[in-house]
Parts: sequence; C-alpha cells; structure tokens
Amino acid sequence: MHKRIICIQASTMNQMLLDQVENLLSYGLEIVVVNDGDKKGGEYAQKIAAHKVHIIDHYTALGKGAAIKTGLNYISCHYQDFDQVLSIDADSEYDARVLASMLEKSEDFPQQLILLSRTYSDKAPFFTRLGKRLTKFLFKLSCGQGVVDVHGGVRIIPKKIIATLLAIKSMGWEFLIDMVVLAKRSRVNIIEVPMVLTYDQKHQRGLYVSLLESMRLSFLLVRFSIVGIVTALIDYFMFFVIYWIYPSLAVSLTGARLVSVFANYFAVKQFAFHNAGHIRETLPKYLLLATVSVTLGYALVNGLTDDLHLHLFMARIITDLVLFFVNFIIQRDFIFKRQLVLEN
Repeated sequence: MHKRIICIQASTMNQMLLDQVENLLSYGLEIVVVNDGDKKGGEYAQKIAAHKVHIIDHYTALGKGAAIKTGLNYISCHYQDFDQVLSIDADSEYDARVLASMLEKSEDFPQQLILLSRTYSDKAPFFTRLGKRLTKFLFKLSCGQGVVDVHGGVRIIPKKIIATLLAIKSMGWEFLIDMVVLAKRSRVNIIEVPMVLTYDQKHQRGLYVSLLESMRLSFLLVRFSIVGIVTALIDYFMFFVIYWIYPSLAVSLTGARLVSVFANYFAVKQFAFHNAGHIRETLPKYLLLATVSVTLGYALVNGLTDDLHLHLFMARIITDLVLFFVNFIIQRDFIFKRQLVLEN
C-alpha cells in the first residue's frame, strides 16, 4: 500500500471547501490546504484547521500552479515517508467512484502521473470537440502522448518527479500543461481516468481553455521551427554555393549539412528543448541522427529526381519537410529528453 498525502488548492475558503475536507477525511490520509490569497474565509479556515488539517497561506493570489508547487514543497519538506501526492482543486468536480478508480490506478502504477479526464455524456458542440482533439494532437506532437484533459482538477503525482515540477517557472493554469509535458519528457507516463459529465453552459469555457492550451503547446514546435528555418537558410545557401562550384549532389548535401549541423545542435538544445544535458551525452546521438539524415536525404532526393523526375530543388524541399518531422520526434523523445532532477 503506497502512502499518500492530500493537497487541496483553494482560492476561496468557504463551506464547499469545508465539506470537501470533511469528505476526504474518511480516506484516513493527512491533508494539506493551500489558501491562495483568500483573506475573508477566516471562519472556515479555523473549522478546517480544527480537523488537524495543515493550512498554508499565500499573502496574495499567485495562481493555481503556484499553489500546487507550494503544497508539493511543503509536503516534501515536512513528510519524508510518502510515495504520492493526491492534488485536488477545491472547485473541481469529481465523485467518490472516480476518486477510488484513480487511487486504484495509482496502486498499480505508483511511478506514473494519474489525471482525472473529463468527458461529456451528451453531444458537446463542435468547437468544444475540436478544441479537445486539437489539444490531444498537440500534446502528442510536443511530448509524445496524446492527453485529452489536464484541467480535470484531480491528479496523483509521484514523489520522484516533485523536484522536477518545483523547477517549473509557470505559476497559473499553464503550470498543468508544463507539468504534463515535463513529466512525459522525464519518462513518466500519463494515465487518464475518465469521468463523464453532462455538458452545459458552464463548460463552454473549456473551448477557450483548449485554445489557450493549444497555443502554449505549439510553442515547442514553433521554437523548433525557428531554429530549423535559420539553419535551413544556412544549409540552402551552402548547398547552392557548393553545387555551383562542384556540381555533385552527394558533396553538396554533405558539405552544406556539415556547416549547419553544429549551429543547429546548440540552438535546438538551448532554445527549442531547453535541455541541460551534458554535451558528451547528447552530441554523439545528435551527430548520429545528422549522419542518418544526410544519408536518408540523399536517398530521397535521388529517388524523387530519378524515379519521379522532379526538379532537384523541389525534391530537396519535399525531402526536408519529411526529415523535419522525423528529426523533431527523434530529438524530442531520444536525444534531448529531460532527466529527472530527483530519483527514488
């Protein structure tokens, strides 16, 4: 049986929070409440504290991400013997059966991040479904696993990634996106436990949240694209110059790639993936990938020009588009994948 500590993030200290705490006491777990800047709920804070619940106050509202990190930091400093943190938003919707299912999953997968994922029993509007699908696709693209919902309000966080999560700079709702991306890149799988809701007007904000999530998730691909565009310009320039001097496809491709490869390595490492790994660990893998890319690029360009009779430079553009996504996935998942700050 794995030991858990409950951490509730609350923006308002009210009767709803008190009822939630009293319901969670039945699980026999210690509870920590982070009050994110509410100064009017002193009466309820006293009632909650009377249940031997630890309350941590923010002087002012700092955001959901800040509240989660405050709770994780407090628990890590004051509790040594625990395996997971059951993190719950005070305003979240869940029932006992779903929570029991999440706890059961966490027993089977104690080292994974468990998320409550909301789905709708009715047919939700088209744009809501579109937002969910777009978010899932971009999660798949940015971290290698499609995640439907990071704002379900309940999550079970394994102890081994807490130090990594505390290093995240975001303070608001965007922390939840960064948490999932960083956890996945730290070789922690994401397990979603679905909860069916009836769609109504109050869930319309999910569309806007999904769009904001999609924009944030796109940043990694945008950074990678910017680096790719800059180095591609260098690569194309050198390709044209070398081909004009010595019209050999193999020599031109190889020479151009050698000029741009090291600039691309450092730019991708620092700017796109924010990777702090040592050069001796990442550079050999990157050079191997670059070598394979040159070889594959040569074969693809040859095939497109000889077999399909495409113009040389059109064949080069098509080849580079294919290699762009292949290189992105390999670099994301194998070369510049983050390591955990803390390991059990």
